[in-house]
Amino acid sequence: MQLHLDLLSPPCRGLYLFAEALKIPYEFRLVDLLAGQQYSEEFGKLNLVKKAPVLEDGSFVLSER
Repeated sequence: MQLHLDLLSPPCRGLYLFAEALKIPYEFRLVDLLAGQQYSEEFGKLNLVKKAPVLEDGSFVLSER
């Protein structure tokens, strides 16, 4: 499972703390919101509204819409 996060974002921090508290194994993927990385074409394929956080597990993607 991959978590696409920027820890400067409160929703991202919440998901990060949840995964850490429950010791859920994940791969951290930084989405640099200050640099505008969420507007990249690659990130846009995961979330059409280009918001973080995004949870990706195989072909399943959970994001805000």
